[in-house]
Amino acid sequence: MQRVQGLGIWNIYFCIVLMLDWQGRILLQPVANALLAAALLVPLASIRARRLRQCVAIPAGTALLYHETWLPPISRLRDESSVFHFSADYLADIALRFVNWQLLAAMALIALGYMLLKPWLRITTVSLAGLAWLLCLQIPPPSWVRATSDRGETRIGTGSNTPASHPEDLNAKLQQFYEKESQRVTRFPAAAATAQPFDVLIVNICSMAWDDLDAVGLQNHPLFKKMDVVFDNFNSATSYSGPAAIRILRASCGQTSHQTLYQDAPSGCYLFDNLRKLGFDTELALNHDGHFDGFIDDIHEQGQLKSTPFAINDLPRALVAFDGSPIRDDGQVLGHWWQHRLASPVARTALFYNTITMHDGNREILSNGDSRPAGYAPRASRLLDELSTLVDTIQRSGRKVVLIILPEHGAGLRGDRIQMPGLREIPTPVITHIPAAVKLINMTADTPHQPMQIKSPSSFLAISELLSRLYRQSLILPPNYDLSTLLDQLPETAPVSDSGAATVIQSAGRPWVRMKGETDWTPYPSAAP
Repeated sequence: MQRVQGLGIWNIYFCIVLMLDWQGRILLQPVANALLAAALLVPLASIRARRLRQCVAIPAGTALLYHETWLPPISRLRDESSVFHFSADYLADIALRFVNWQLLAAMALIALGYMLLKPWLRITTVSLAGLAWLLCLQIPPPSWVRATSDRGETRIGTGSNTPASHPEDLNAKLQQFYEKESQRVTRFPAAAATAQPFDVLIVNICSMAWDDLDAVGLQNHPLFKKMDVVFDNFNSATSYSGPAAIRILRASCGQTSHQTLYQDAPSGCYLFDNLRKLGFDTELALNHDGHFDGFIDDIHEQGQLKSTPFAINDLPRALVAFDGSPIRDDGQVLGHWWQHRLASPVARTALFYNTITMHDGNREILSNGDSRPAGYAPRASRLLDELSTLVDTIQRSGRKVVLIILPEHGAGLRGDRIQMPGLREIPTPVITHIPAAVKLINMTADTPHQPMQIKSPSSFLAISELLSRLYRQSLILPPNYDLSTLLDQLPETAPVSDSGAATVIQSAGRPWVRMKGETDWTPYPSAAP
């Protein structure tokens, strides 16, 4: 009988796979890897047949390993074709981020260890034993074992990278969440001629989460101390710009799945349409052209904010965007709009302002016309300073304005074991935990204070409800914008996020992830890279 051939160089592959699985960096498919190993172990007498098997096995193993990583599926390039519009500089920067030197060093050590040990040990036995052990972990324990381990909440999974053994529990929890959210809606009062006017200014910041601000030491920026309300646990529910804008503009209804965002919503869900019915002149301003990934179309069609963007072409460039388009300075755009507002005769204005100043891959313009990567910290500091100056400017004017700072999502500035810095396919709490804040300018007693903190889990419905309450209080003569009354029992929203590529839900004190097209839930590794 012919002796069974060893796995040879494939032992290095399986050792690397086992190492990555142990670190929680991949979602290992033990059955698929065992089948690959079995196919490689089948004895073949012909050299040509063995070479052909290698030619087939190499792309198969590469595809299998990529499938097991947390990286976006290749199909996402088809769904998100806008990635091809990134500038060459940004694409080069992203490519370099994929290089993990620590991981490459570990792989090199595994390869070196294999070369040194293979004369003394049967490495094939070691690698196959590891795969067999992982296969055994896939066997569900008896029902009586699961029952004894249940305490309060059903036990979901066992290891840091083990798929949920009871996915139906989290699936049911997610379904119950969406069913509850589908019944929630903000009830705005009827418009009244006696209502005292005030303006609404929503500043929608791309790529700013609490974790990003903490990474650059700006979590205690003076702007936040000026605010009247700071939400400590506000969830953006997504990690991309278009869906984020739609969620804000549909804030008057409960949270929906990503897919539902691109379907028609009940008329009462559209926040700016509700404000328009109350007599607000609805306006739109951006510090960019809004064309990337159809962002302006999402605002117009899915958000039902049909206003023409405020003209900014005469303003100088402040940055070059990740796609090569110009970005204007936030202070200049908002200052230009504010002068327009002071000259306008309308009683009430509601402005939706979107800024991409903080977006990954933006570049600063040098004096000679060239550009270089723009650091996150100086951009964030300048933006927050300009918003602080805007508060002071409005304060001096005497006009009543509700300023709402509402970022789209975070930048993922630090990255983690699964997603490199800047990658936001999976909307983890680090990315969706945003610094939402509210300032009632010239609407409350101007006395030194610390902002009131909303510690309960919140999302966009709380903003819509707050604006409804503000309008109700404007009906009182004289208006009494009492913060305690305004903030009492604002709607709470459980931290559920959906980017389309992945859904994240909190359970047993940690985030669980379900990738698109899959049914199993996996605990998201929380350790740093």
